[in-house]
Amino acid sequence: MHFNYDFTLMFYLAGCVFFLYIFISRRKAMTKKRDLVQLRNPKTGLYVKIDRTIGAILSHKKSLGPYKGVPIHVAKKRKEGCP
Repeated sequence: MHFNYDFTLMFYLAGCVFFLYIFISRRKAMTKKRDLVQLRNPKTGLYVKIDRTIGAILSHKKSLGPYKGVPIHVAKKRKEGCP
């Protein structure tokens, strides 16, 4: 039985390229997702989506409840005596 190493190498390289493509695209999505946060507007009670890199409000919800898949920003408590 004759085994062709050219096809094996070709499939191996194609698998490596596919894996790298998926890995890089997921990394971009993860970093992009971390830049977006949401917080609740205390006056209206609705959620607002904010981009932390540019500090701009991207959108606001017209319905009740938070956005799906966007982390909710939690303000850190300041220590007493710190400005």
